[in-house]
Amino acid sequence: MSSQPKTKSNKNKESRKAQTMSHTTGRTTFAKVKHNLRKKNPDGVEPSRIQMHKVTYTRKDDRIVDEASREIILTIEDIAEADPYLGNLFGRYLHGFCPPLISSDDDAKYDLGIE
Repeated sequence: MSSQPKTKSNKNKESRKAQTMSHTTGRTTFAKVKHNLRKKNPDGVEPSRIQMHKVTYTRKDDRIVDEASREIILTIEDIAEADPYLGNLFGRYLHGFCPPLISSDDDAKYDLGIE
């Protein structure tokens, strides 16, 4: 018998040990979670990355899964509270999105999709 399956098993075992965060969605894809959150929102607005992270790393009884997730959620919330501009950047899902240099508040609202 080949040692390849055993080698792969050991490699996967080490990879799982290195993980610091576990999501709570099980077999449900993040795309499906995002779709369900959009349907629940009365305006049909897409959830931000912050909202997605909270939902996917928080249990049904509102406990955050692990300490690493708790630190990330609290850090992102602190940043969003201290600087709304940076907080809005966490909400962008566009691949390769790079915020432009902003010359006025009106430009910032337009570029960030804020109404």
